[in-house]
Amino acid sequence: MTPAIRAIPGFPSYGVSTDGRIWRVRPDIKGVASTWKLPRPLKLQRDKDGYLRVALYRDAATRPHQVARLVLEAFVGAPPPGRYEAAHWNGIKDDNRLENLRWATSAENKADMKRHGTQPMGRGIALAKLTDDKVVEIRRARAAGKTCADLAGRYGISAVAISSVVRRRTWKHVHP
Repeated sequence: MTPAIRAIPGFPSYGVSTDGRIWRVRPDIKGVASTWKLPRPLKLQRDKDGYLRVALYRDAATRPHQVARLVLEAFVGAPPPGRYEAAHWNGIKDDNRLENLRWATSAENKADMKRHGTQPMGRGIALAKLTDDKVVEIRRARAAGKTCADLAGRYGISAVAISSVVRRRTWKHVHP
């Protein structure tokens, strides 16, 4: 089945297909954008989080746009009132097929990330100061009688953070 193509709202020179590809519109002889130039789709780039983006040109400026949002805006419409994000049902960040996308709140999107195992944890968090091995060391040292203040000084984090590690409020996925 051939994917459907629709104009991208606010960008009359571009179209998006149900399979997540972005196309440039070719003006006809009268200068009106009416036919799709389909030899090949525009190149997409990954952002730092792994989502696909495309640079669209309008008003003498090029700006990056998330492909998932463009697909949803063209085929579903603008997001409902409130703060909505483009969410992937299957958790695959570059699967921008229409049937894999929906508008979701931030909380719904985070619940999805937990469900399909894509939520960053531990060392997957960019600013994490601990490693799985250090967490095990902290828990063992605390069980052996070291104070949270002593451990905080040793590992360069607060005593409250040490307490959270020991009580398994954080780093829950690490088991000694």
